Amino acid sequence: MTESENAAFSPEGKTVFIHVGPPKTGTTTIQAYLRDHHDFLATKNTWTMPHKGLLFGHNLNDTEYWQSAFMDLEENGLPMGERSYCFSPRLFAQNKALCRAHIQQGIEQQQNIVLSSEALWRAGPVVSERIADYFRSYGYKVRFIIYMRSPLQATLSWISQRATVGFMSKRSVGSAHAMIRLTRVWLTDMQARFGPDELDIRRFDQACFPQGNLISDFLSAIGLSDVACPAENQKRNIGAGQLCTHVGLEVNARLMRQYKNSHIGLHFKPHQLRKHLAELEVGPYRPSDEVIRSLYNSSGEDIDLLRELTGFTDIYDHETILETALQMPQVDVSDEDIMRLSDEILNSAVRQEEEEVVAQLNKAPVAEAQDYFLAALPLVHSLRLARSIRDKAVDEGLGDIAEIYARLALLMTTEVFRRDIAVYSMIILNRNSFFDQTDQVVRDLVARINDSEKSRENIFNRLKRESSDLTL
Repeated sequence: MTESENAAFSPEGKTVFIHVGPPKTGTTTIQAYLRDHHDFLATKNTWTMPHKGLLFGHNLNDTEYWQSAFMDLEENGLPMGERSYCFSPRLFAQNKALCRAHIQQGIEQQQNIVLSSEALWRAGPVVSERIADYFRSYGYKVRFIIYMRSPLQATLSWISQRATVGFMSKRSVGSAHAMIRLTRVWLTDMQARFGPDELDIRRFDQACFPQGNLISDFLSAIGLSDVACPAENQKRNIGAGQLCTHVGLEVNARLMRQYKNSHIGLHFKPHQLRKHLAELEVGPYRPSDEVIRSLYNSSGEDIDLLRELTGFTDIYDHETILETALQMPQVDVSDEDIMRLSDEILNSAVRQEEEEVVAQLNKAPVAEAQDYFLAALPLVHSLRLARSIRDKAVDEGLGDIAEIYARLALLMTTEVFRRDIAVYSMIILNRNSFFDQTDQVVRDLVARINDSEKSRENIFNRLKRESSDLTL
């Protein structure tokens, strides 16, 4: 492999290509292409994962499943999946089984197989080794695809992404330092476990990509150099600018204060910011000089070893990268501008999150997400939805959740129907340990409702107080 070009690959026999990242090297872009072009790639003797949530993902939940699956010596399947895409353990189990069956289908068709999950970088080389052994047992050759980017560039990009979604903090900077060290240790271990023919270490550098395009480079890495990259996959990833980041940090700080006891994890999405700030963007996020220099010093400690492991040199010209980073302009935003824009985006974020929560509450079985149904109480503004969840919980035999939503339904309206009283009475009668005087409880609730209109804040304060004895 030369410094100026990543090498193409021509597979001989059946090969499984396992793309493992690391972070901030275009993993999401590659995964989106593989998912969206599954049918086309199948005509090229290449089997990919077509379903969102079966394999694609980076997060720790995904990593835990990789680890637990391949640490079990008796596990003879390939259970992949990301729990964050599923609303319940049952759906995750279904995805896992579907994924296993899908890979078996690729094996039966004697096709090359392409897997991609950044979680494998997080899970560590031991898990990758078990996956490799699994495919070797079917006669597959194994080839890991690893993109290496300048550690300083990668961590600056990672911090920018964190800031874009409003989670920039000292902890984020500390995690960036840890990512530099972890990548070095991980790559060293991978080279100890796999031979040079099984590791394709490629430069993540636009100058090294065919036509300057990552997807074209990845296609050449899996033996498909003759496949043209679709135009829609040639667009560069556009991050949010500095103003977007400043506003985003304020928005999420306020959201986290408001919902700090909620399991919902309410936060805005980057596209919401771009929608509001389209005319005010002023360039990518720039950390402080202090943060940039600290990352430079941290990555410099391992730079010589990384050069030796990868064979790359100019990609690790940290002095030039440092100077470029320090020359990025910073935007001066007033506190008044941030608060004004934050109000607009905060309201939009809450509305969108409420819509997503309502959609989940309507379709999900209560039994499979009881914590979620409890955490979602502050976002349930519809009497119809409260009654629907109450009845669904009753049907599933979940008295605690049913009672809370029955209380909520009674407290949300001055118009109490016989069914409200009947359902609530049935719930109480089946929970003798909670109240001794069932009828009196119902009468008191209805009387309080009819006394006066209550604000939602008072409703939820009362709900919390009256439900404090419940065990969920």
